[in-house]
Amino acid sequence: MDETPESGSARAVRRVCNDEADCYLQKAHSGQPPPTVELPPGNRPLVAPIYQTVKFEFDTLEDTERYLRGERPGFFYTRASNPTTRQLEQLLAQLQGREDVWLPASGVAAISQTLLTLTKQGDHIICFVETYNPSRYLIRRLLGRFGVTHSMLSIEDLAGVERAFAAQPTRLVFFESPTNPVTKIADIGALARLARSAGALAVMTTPLPGFTSTVITMWTCSFTASPSTPPAPGMSWAGPSSRAPS
Repeated sequence: MDETPESGSARAVRRVCNDEADCYLQKAHSGQPPPTVELPPGNRPLVAPIYQTVKFEFDTLEDTERYLRGERPGFFYTRASNPTTRQLEQLLAQLQGREDVWLPASGVAAISQTLLTLTKQGDHIICFVETYNPSRYLIRRLLGRFGVTHSMLSIEDLAGVERAFAAQPTRLVFFESPTNPVTKIADIGALARLARSAGALAVMTTPLPGFTSTVITMWTCSFTASPSTPPAPGMSWAGPSSRAPS
């Protein structure tokens, strides 16, 4: 009876593994992790290693299930988190003087998740025409589909902002400083005070020239109008202050 012909790669593996010293190749194909290299005490890299793996594993299925239930720390899938991004989050938290930082994939991701978290059907937002176009799109098209209305003014029209707050209950005012791309500087203190007097949130995004990231600062206030879901933990982590300027 003829045997099924071997592929070239199968013959190559069989030939290599005929030599006992080279059977590490067979182990590599078995799914075992590569050998661990430990640094000696007192010896450390100047730059932290970059974890390029997509997936992480646990020793047992029970450990994996405990992680998925939030009962043990660890990493599972790089899209959610890995040690490299976690180290960057901790570094940014130190630089900002915050308890923690959440690092999304992009500035627009940070903005969209903030606005989706803080608003619900029937809420009203004050925003500005000088704001980054994708942010305006999120407010007009995405939130608009879910029944969130908005008033769009100029960042320099503080009297208009005051009238908009007086006209209807408002969940939050969303603005940039400096604005992108026309680099107008918002009166942060005035906008925060107007929001606070109306019982609303003031959410500011900063493009941070020189960095490909967006920092979101949120000043929280006690709500007297349009209460909604409380801010999700971490939404104000990346900003320099969580209190409205006096």
